[in-house]
Amino acid sequence: MEPGAAEKVSRFSNSWITTSNVLNKKLRLFCLPYAGGGTITYRPWQAAVREGIEVCPVRLPGREMRIKDKPIEEQGMMVQSIVAALTPVLAQPYALFGHSMGGLLAYLVACEIRDRSLPLPRHLFVSGRPAPQIVRNVLSKPVSKLSDAEFLQELGGTVNSSLMDFSAESELMSLVLPALRSDFQLLERYSYVPREPLPFPITALGGTSDPTMSEADLQPWAECTTAAFSLEMLEGDHFFVNNPGPAIKVVNTKLEALLFSLPPIR
Repeated sequence: MEPGAAEKVSRFSNSWITTSNVLNKKLRLFCLPYAGGGTITYRPWQAAVREGIEVCPVRLPGREMRIKDKPIEEQGMMVQSIVAALTPVLAQPYALFGHSMGGLLAYLVACEIRDRSLPLPRHLFVSGRPAPQIVRNVLSKPVSKLSDAEFLQELGGTVNSSLMDFSAESELMSLVLPALRSDFQLLERYSYVPREPLPFPITALGGTSDPTMSEADLQPWAECTTAAFSLEMLEGDHFFVNNPGPAIKVVNTKLEALLFSLPPIR
């Protein structure tokens, strides 16, 4: 490790951002989770992305090391909090990746960054999430109206989530449930607000067997950028990112030329 590398990494770390000791990094990839998810989804990515990329999962309150922090269920507050956490490191090149709820948050964060005239991302990856102008509740009923058991049954039947592999009475579920419920409240309260297209490339990714959305739901993401747009359908259901190989291949391909042109971050 180069002298002072540990100090450089720790200076950029906070409760929201998970960093790695990556030498000769040229670009950070900030990754936002799906509802109820944490940084664990993106931990294997660092070993698979191209040299020069530092994978930085974003840890939302109410999960993992932030289990005691109150979850945020209001969209505006969540977006503003994420932007505040990222602002100190936005001067260096970066990209955004978000899956499902994280895809929506990544887009809204990008819009907020643009509106504040902060340094823009070089690329936005939106995965497993319909375009923002397609407003559709994942669950058929508001989660605030459901008991814990009803909520888990509804969620498991809708998205076949791996989070449903343990019962509502388990100790683990009692820890996960508040953040999970809060995330779905954030999603069901979402309403579309037209925004000017973003001036950087967007890549949309979807699962070929995803029961919650289709390729037609992803195509309108093209209207959200004045730059290049591409759509990639990958084998798998809604949680295809849990088998990250194909998604990482897309990320590597899209960022390869950009990495070649960037100097290392100092």
